[in-house]
Amino acid sequence: MNCLGDNQDEDWRLSPRSSIDSGQVLAVVGTLKTATRNATYSAIALNRSSVLQGIGNIFDEDLAGTASAFSGTVDNTDRFYVQYFARDCSGLSHCFEITEEMIPKGETVAFIERNYVVPGTARGADSRQTLTPLVIIFDGKARPSSR
Repeated sequence: MNCLGDNQDEDWRLSPRSSIDSGQVLAVVGTLKTATRNATYSAIALNRSSVLQGIGNIFDEDLAGTASAFSGTVDNTDRFYVQYFARDCSGLSHCFEITEEMIPKGETVAFIERNYVVPGTARGADSRQTLTPLVIIFDGKARPSSR
């Protein structure tokens, strides 16, 4: 098998690097590709930026419903996710706590959204029909509220 070419069964989206050492809370917000029927499997991977090492993974089953707190102002929240990442997740729901053993102090993080195989095909999502997730950075002075 020649694996040196492109891989057509998936769509990967890489975020910019972000710091987490000054109390920041990172909210990764995106469309849940399994809910929009643009993937059979989707996940967010937390990575140590310096070596692009995967540290943690949040699967589509765990991302489902994380945007429901915003249903009063946003339609179709079942098609979105809001996942938080921080050194300290106290008071936050849907938050992945990042220890210094996972990401050493002074290093940055990056996120990769992976979307595999559109239902009924053997191919990945059409990149023209996918939105890249956003990383919203809360500076640590103000934290998002868990509704």
